Amino acid sequence: MLILLGLILLSACTTEQNSYQQQLQSWVGMSQEALYDSWGEPNNIIHPTPDSTVVTYIKYYDSPIDGNTEPYADEIAYSAISTDNYGLPPQSETYYCQTSFIIENYEVISYSFNGDDCITED
Repeated sequence: MLILLGLILLSACTTEQNSYQQQLQSWVGMSQEALYDSWGEPNNIIHPTPDSTVVTYIKYYDSPIDGNTEPYADEIAYSAISTDNYGLPPQSETYYCQTSFIIENYEVISYSFNGDDCITED
């Protein structure tokens, strides 16, 4: 019984993760302009090469979305620009989601995300 409960909880996290990944995947192939129109100005812009740009959005929340405090505790897909707490004091109870898009020739080619509250918001 306990194993079944664990599997159900694990599948819920996987479903939310897949949902957020599907949302981000829909941006691959879209224009940088469309991304900015939808997501707004990024929190950070990095130019790793003359032909590519990494734009990063960070959302902070006062409480976990849907009460889930660590849906993706191990998710770090672009470690070069990831940090543990983004400068927040360790005692802070702020939850966050960092989402980065890699753009080449003004088109989104890839994405990554990291955080303790990266889920699709309805």
